[in-house]
Amino acid sequence: MRRLVLAALAAFAGILASPAPAHAATARTVCTITDPRAIGLSGLIDTGDGFISMSDSNFDKSKIRIFYFGPACKLRRTIGYPTAAFDPEDVAIGHDGTLYVADIGDNASQRNSIAVWRLAPGSSKPKIFRYAYPDNAHDAEAMLLAADDTPIFVTKEVGVSHLFVPTGPADPSGTPVPLKAVGSFRPTDLGTPNGIGLGGGFLVTGGANAADRSKVALRTYSTAYEWRVPDGDVVKAITTTKPAVTPLPNEPQGEAIAYSPDGRNLLTVSDQEVDPVRTPILSYPSALAGGTASGAASGTAGPDGAPSSPKPAASAAGRDSLPTAAIGVVAVVAVLLIGGGVAGIVRARRRHG
Repeated sequence: MRRLVLAALAAFAGILASPAPAHAATARTVCTITDPRAIGLSGLIDTGDGFISMSDSNFDKSKIRIFYFGPACKLRRTIGYPTAAFDPEDVAIGHDGTLYVADIGDNASQRNSIAVWRLAPGSSKPKIFRYAYPDNAHDAEAMLLAADDTPIFVTKEVGVSHLFVPTGPADPSGTPVPLKAVGSFRPTDLGTPNGIGLGGGFLVTGGANAADRSKVALRTYSTAYEWRVPDGDVVKAITTTKPAVTPLPNEPQGEAIAYSPDGRNLLTVSDQEVDPVRTPILSYPSALAGGTASGAASGTAGPDGAPSSPKPAASAAGRDSLPTAAIGVVAVVAVLLIGGGVAGIVRARRRHG
């Protein structure tokens, strides 16, 4: 069966080509985290004078914390949660400096609601705000912020990731705010080597807004995708324009991505639980670091920089002529991957709950 899967993948690798020519980039190690408390990292922010990340899970819930590092990756301080966090997976900073921690992981797809912890500037006590999917539970590891700092959740599902946004303002009472589906994104990379294996290129594991909000990024275990956001509409950018692509090869379990403050570089860190701790923060040149990106959507641009005749989300990913039968075969391949590949991912994560 494994040979069949590999053969099918090889046959359809040409069909599922990257949505734009890949941006060749060589990783540079910025610094290496060595503090034994900083394990299982997911989510990353470059503050200019250091980094913010957090642990996504731990057998000891009290060790699930937010980490503040100096420019040389030395741990400066940590902040815990007033009640036990479930599975924090991504992090972002709002316009006013508020830290948004996306507690959205759900490996078993069993949560009744997900949460965002907000940490105001100068505070040491995050406040929780809850949200609920409109259909069923979803595992997710990526969060972006809209122009008004509303969270946009991107699910982690084989083949296609769904985007959800709140239907109303955050409720400080703890009542979950219903979410609504607003689009989807299909990762297409199959060839970049990564620590998870064959299924790694299908799974969205992190997101990032540029500091000036001019672009956003999503990543899988193997690849970074970037979109320009000329009018502030993040969802429209992702669902109607082609992303620029940067391979992130050989990261052991890449679950975080961030922009440098000037937007010229993408930074990544892997979720590792090894002893001794040696987790590098890597830097890649952004594929959209100036000029017109090679991954810009084709067609005549409208006044806001988007194509004048946007394609549907699937077409924007380069599937205009993808035969229905091919889609079916690829879907079967994805299902086959779930049996072995995703099980391997869960083992690699070594989590519970």
